[in-house]
Formats: sequence, C-alpha cells, structure tokens
Amino acid sequence: MATAWLDVARFADTHGYSVDRYRDMSPWRDWVISAFNQNRPYDQFLTWQLAGDLLPQPTKEQRLATAFNRLHPQNMEGGIIEEEFRVEYVLDRVNTTGTAFMGLTLGCARCHDPKYDPISQKDYYQLSAFFNQVNEAGQISWDDAMPVPTMLWTTEQQDALLAMLARQEEEKLAELDSLKARAQPAFERWLSKGEYKKLGRQARPSEAIGRFTFDGNSLANPLNRAQTGKMKRQGSKHEEPVFASGHTGEGLQLDGDAWFECAGLGNFSRSDPFSIGIQVKVPADLAGGVIFLQGDGAALFNFRGFHLALKDHRLELLMAHTAPDNAIIAYAPDIPRDEWVQLTVTYDGSSQASGYRLYVNGQEQPQEVTVDNLYKDITLWEESSGRPQGRRADRRALARAGAQRGRGG
Repeated sequence: MATAWLDVARFADTHGYSVDRYRDMSPWRDWVISAFNQNRPYDQFLTWQLAGDLLPQPTKEQRLATAFNRLHPQNMEGGIIEEEFRVEYVLDRVNTTGTAFMGLTLGCARCHDPKYDPISQKDYYQLSAFFNQVNEAGQISWDDAMPVPTMLWTTEQQDALLAMLARQEEEKLAELDSLKARAQPAFERWLSKGEYKKLGRQARPSEAIGRFTFDGNSLANPLNRAQTGKMKRQGSKHEEPVFASGHTGEGLQLDGDAWFECAGLGNFSRSDPFSIGIQVKVPADLAGGVIFLQGDGAALFNFRGFHLALKDHRLELLMAHTAPDNAIIAYAPDIPRDEWVQLTVTYDGSSQASGYRLYVNGQEQPQEVTVDNLYKDITLWEESSGRPQGRRADRRALARAGAQRGRGG
C-alpha cells in the first residue's frame, strides 16, 4: 500500500547524482508503512510530513515524518557550485509538494508564468520561501556522513539512559556552581593581597605539544625533534619553504596556494580542551583565507574538524562534524592588517560556542555565534581501519597557516 506514496515522495536508498552513495532513510520509510497499517487520518499523514516539527511540542514521530522534505537527490561531487545545488534542493521540495499534495505540476512556474496554470512565477518563489529554511549544504560530505540537519534516532532504552545521564550532569554542574560560590570569598582575599604576583611567569605552557619558530630556517618542532613539519602545495609532492623576517626571528611566507603541515599534530576531538597561538601578518587587501585548520578537504567533507579563517573581512571560528548544522560557527571582527598580530584560540571541550574563544593580542574578541549545535565528533576516520586519520604521521596538519599571501611566524 505504501509503495505509491514512496514513489511520489521520491524515496531512495542512495543520494542520486554522480557517485550515488548509499543513505539510510529506512526510519522514515518504516513510518510511512506504519501510518498505512494504522490507518492514520489523511490530514495527520500530510501535516506531519510537511511541518511535523512546527506542531506544539512535536513528538519524535512527528519530527521523523518531516524527512519527506529531505528525500531529494543530493550531490557530493567535488567542484560543484555549492549554492546552486542548495537552491536545487529547495525547489525540489516545492515541486514535490505541488505533485504530492496539490496535484499540480509547479515546475513550469520556476522560469515563467504558465499560460494555463493558476500558479504564477511569483507564487512559485513565494512558496519556495517556506522550504528555504533548512540549514544545509549544497555539496554534501564525501565521507558518507548523513547530510545535515539530522536527528539522532534513539530507542526507548537509549532515551532513558540519555535522560539519566542528563540528570547526573545537571547535578554535577550544580555542585560545581556551589563549589565556586563557596571559594569566591577566599579568592577575592587572595587577589586583594597581590599573592598572584609571586607566581612568576612561564615561558610557555607545560603541556605544550608543538611549537614552530622557523628559526634557523627550520620546520622542526623544538618540543619534539622527531616531529618536523612539511610544506605542501596542491598537486605537488614537494614544496620548498620561503622564509622571511618574522615577528621575532624567522617567519614563513605563504602565497595562498602553499601551506605548512605541523607534523600531524592537533587531531583533537570535540571533548579535548586545547589552545593554539600564532603570529600572523596579513596584507590589507586580503578578504579571505585560512589561517589554520585541522581537517581535510574543507567543503569536500563539510568542514569536518576546526579552523580559524578570514572570511569577508571577518574572522571565522568553526568546529564541525558536518557543517553547516552539526557545528559551532562564530564570527569576530577583522584583525589589524600589515602588522604582526598574535591570534590565540582556546577551547574547553564542552562542544558549546561559549567554550570556543578567540583572542587578538591578548584581548578576547566579541563573537557573533551563528550556529551552536555540535553533537558529534570532529575527527575524520579512515573507512578501512576506523582510526582517526590525523593520528597517522604527516597525514593531517594542525595548521595550514598564513592567510593567502600573508606571513605566519
């Protein structure tokens, strides 16, 4: 009985387009079969699929039904225009809604006012606005990650376990807040006496794992002489580093097409606290470019990993499992140009934007958070071994440093 509706809804077990990889949409398919078997009222059947998530306090089942709107083909081919295909997905929803719910072929109105149909081109694009609210990517990830946005499909037993863990987390956080409150008076007394002045100053953090100075025209890590960085360029097996005068001592000059890989360091997960600092000198006319990143392929893997980048004369701070939805994305003001600037990023392992901070010359920067929804890990995994790719020597870099045509040191 459900087969005809699955056809109308363009149900498929693959993404379509190019490589046509497998995707598992069976929970939605099973929901449709269950709806037929339960003889669910037709108005519910339609409403839940179109907008179940907009109902008051929607249930898991009602939210699952909206997968109807995500069954269109999706493209992972490298080199496509990302926004072109994102719009294609929006218009697919419009066309399918016309066919399935209205019995109309709406697609003709995409290009002109149809001569005999009661739908104008203006109507078509007004309708498309309802379906243009999905925080998705036009080019989906090459590693078979389910295109975002997604929902975690848990069993009743798993839901009960997660609820128990959430309660325990709330209790521990309450205990921590109480501990902080009790310790605050003693801290204030310690601070007022100037005791902190006796602590002295460390040259660098005791737990540092990498430090690249480029002094002596070297790409070695002084903290671990067995680790030496490499210069890379797309399509080239070997790239000679170009050294120049740095902030102190030597610096590494980059032209926008070459990058420096930091000996495989920095394959952090979303639960690992870490800090990264870098001195950069960026040209005044540069609108965008990566300062440092951990990841591979950028858009090819929906920005899995983390990065600090210049984007439209702002700093973009990103950490993602699958961007743009399963991610943290924040923007900070532009940095001073044509002068050396100290950039420091700190992260507390919380998977929250509040724990992902940016400092410029020691001053914390205000951030405009656009996405705060990271709930899966940020490391890339090898399909054959199940190991993080970044743990293999020289496989991935902590930093591809120095925004295009800038200098990093």
